[in-house]
Amino acid sequence: MPRYALILLVPLTAALGCSRTSFPANPKTVPVKGRVLLANGKPLNGGRLVFHNKDPKKGAIEGRADLEPNGTYQPSTFGQDDGLMPGSYVVTIEPVSYKTKAPKPVNADVIPKKFQKKETSTLEVEVKSGEEKLPDLVLK
Repeated sequence: MPRYALILLVPLTAALGCSRTSFPANPKTVPVKGRVLLANGKPLNGGRLVFHNKDPKKGAIEGRADLEPNGTYQPSTFGQDDGLMPGSYVVTIEPVSYKTKAPKPVNADVIPKKFQKKETSTLEVEVKSGEEKLPDLVLK
């Protein structure tokens, strides 16, 4: 290796080794589970829930969950099934499944339009520390 290459390589290696970027830790989440039911009491068997935080300081941080065929869900905010941050949420339901490689439309004719938009959804949940099961969300 030419001598001038070593002269350039040593400072570069030192600079890379010393430049550590530290990211702040994610806020604490609470692992929770829930269920979505249609007005007739049957489970909603597909779609994606979005949990919109009502706290303006945390408003941009949303949780998401895909519905199972039996209407159950486990939301995630930062990783697989890690749950939601404690707080109040407005819940919307997208008529889309992300369980396949490409998003697939599901239940577009079953999920009322008012539950698909944050501004009109009447679905709300309150997440508290230590809680595991959320009340059923019923599409009335």
